[in-house]
Amino acid sequence: MKTIPRFVSALAIVAAAMLGLTACGSQAAPGASPVLPVETVDLGTVDGTTVNVSVSNKIVLKSESLAQDKWTAKVTDTGIARFVPGTVAAGAVTNPEIQPVAVGTTRIQLTNAGSGTIVTFAVNVTPSAPGQ
Repeated sequence: MKTIPRFVSALAIVAAAMLGLTACGSQAAPGASPVLPVETVDLGTVDGTTVNVSVSNKIVLKSESLAQDKWTAKVTDTGIARFVPGTVAAGAVTNPEIQPVAVGTTRIQLTNAGSGTIVTFAVNVTPSAPGQ
């Protein structure tokens, strides 16, 4: 009746391996960049509003109907936030973004060159929450 001890030993090894893999899966790979939290803003509804974002976050600007790579921006205070244009390359589309630089408030005016649409809003950059 050596079958039961071998089965229990094999089961213990499998359980230990699974726990080890689970623990490794929750950590970032060495040298990997951390994934930043994201605030998504609809360009169809943001005009005239204030968007709050922590300094460790970023704002992704989305539009269902206007080309993502046609947006340009005027940022009143680039020491508070900066604009990153959207791109379209080889079929891949990236949305334009607002990346916070420092705590404070600034105004942003976006213009879509394809449609002539102008969107203006404020960005209020707040300190990072603990753990971010």
